[in-house]
Amino acid sequence: MDIENNYYKVLDHGYVALVDFMGGDQMIEKCARQSYIPGTRDKTDTRKLIRHLVREHHTSPFECTEFHFQMALPLFVQAQLVRTRTANISQYSGRYAVMPEMYYEPKEWRLQSKENKQGSASEELDVSKSAHADSMLAWVRYTAEHAYKVLLDFGVAKELARMVLPQNLYTYWHFKIDAHNLMHLLKLRTDPHTQWETRQYASIMAAIFQQLCPITFEAWMDYQYYAVTLSKKDRELLHELLKTIKKEDWFVMHDTPRELHDFLKKIDPPDETSFSLPEYLSAQEVEANIQEALQR
Repeated sequence: MDIENNYYKVLDHGYVALVDFMGGDQMIEKCARQSYIPGTRDKTDTRKLIRHLVREHHTSPFECTEFHFQMALPLFVQAQLVRTRTANISQYSGRYAVMPEMYYEPKEWRLQSKENKQGSASEELDVSKSAHADSMLAWVRYTAEHAYKVLLDFGVAKELARMVLPQNLYTYWHFKIDAHNLMHLLKLRTDPHTQWETRQYASIMAAIFQQLCPITFEAWMDYQYYAVTLSKKDRELLHELLKTIKKEDWFVMHDTPRELHDFLKKIDPPDETSFSLPEYLSAQEVEANIQEALQR
């Protein structure tokens, strides 16, 4: 499937396009094998190696594959994507050019979640209030656009005039990111707790990732996307529960004996770790050491 240079529609005026791509599953495998002198390590198939890399968090080989996206997105979505992880970005600049009159307008107004202070609930605003919210958004847009144009007509610098523009204004950027950082971004921004609008962009990026790196994508889903962190108490409880299951039944749940071995290590009750402070120097002793070093 040829997915390069297809502009996939997001929200009302947005899009995600893959404009360039370098690498893939085979490149990730090649870079991983670069760590060994030929003939010093048994060769495994690509899938087995990549799954091992993702499972053990060996990230360097995934930095050898890169995705170059082009997007149109609201400013508040842009802020959530750029915050997440390392990427190379070239963005439309309101310092050099007049910002386009393009704004995101939600189809429905979600209510604030009572359980999550930073998220929205599945319930929507009632019809009468929703119509009023639409009117207020339109009024803010008109007022902001008018103020922006007046400031530009006054000769105010574009870098200052843009301050009056709202967060639902669209911007454009080129966004280049390697597979390692992309997996981290998608783990966070496709999560159900992420703002709905941002998830729409992340979901398209994930679908593109799946098309171009299917083996890596599968491993990422298995070992990162669906993975959870166990607390000390979780491990102790799980360890006790597994005592009631026959060991031969455990093998059917894992691809390889190595995975089963690693799983059993994870759920073993951890060794107790303690931390202590070493001897310390007084301020006078530190000063004396500095003076002694200066006199050498």
